[in-house]
Amino acid sequence: MRTPLLFVALALVLFSCNRSEPWQAEMTSRLDSMISLSESHIDVVEGLEQERVEEAYEEMGAFQVFFMDHSNDLIELEVPKKMFTGPLYQMEQCTKYYGRVVGSFAKDVDITYNTAQLETLREDVANGLLDSVQAVDYFNDEAFVLNDANKRINKSYGACFTCLRKHDDLIATLDSLKNYMLATNVPTE
Repeated sequence: MRTPLLFVALALVLFSCNRSEPWQAEMTSRLDSMISLSESHIDVVEGLEQERVEEAYEEMGAFQVFFMDHSNDLIELEVPKKMFTGPLYQMEQCTKYYGRVVGSFAKDVDITYNTAQLETLREDVANGLLDSVQAVDYFNDEAFVLNDANKRINKSYGACFTCLRKHDDLIATLDSLKNYMLATNVPTE
């Protein structure tokens, strides 16, 4: 009689120690998805050719300076606005996104920090080191940070990739406008 009770008690102890709460399984699953997204941010940032972006930024910046000084000359030459407003707008936008990727924005983004935080949270939840209230607060904070990083990376790096794809065509258009202005002997100050 003692032996069967001993086995039953041992089985209860083993099964009760390894059982996790339902919220732990669900949160661990959600954290796995969030970690995958955070790791994809790392791939995006590391996949960008920084030197190419810096060259494009300098080249586009030179055109931006020229056209800021001479934008009224295009109107004086009676160039139709639809011929230059689109390229000038694209130039301004691309310069902005190149600058974000090259400048302080890129230095402010720590692409590995969020992944490390999420992995730590996942381990703490899986090991039962946090109760559900603590885990939810921590989860919400990390979800907010991940969402913010996702928006910033999609907007800046996504736009930068788009600008790099169009860069040569845009430079050719801007160069044509610049050469047209210079060929017509527009007075420069």
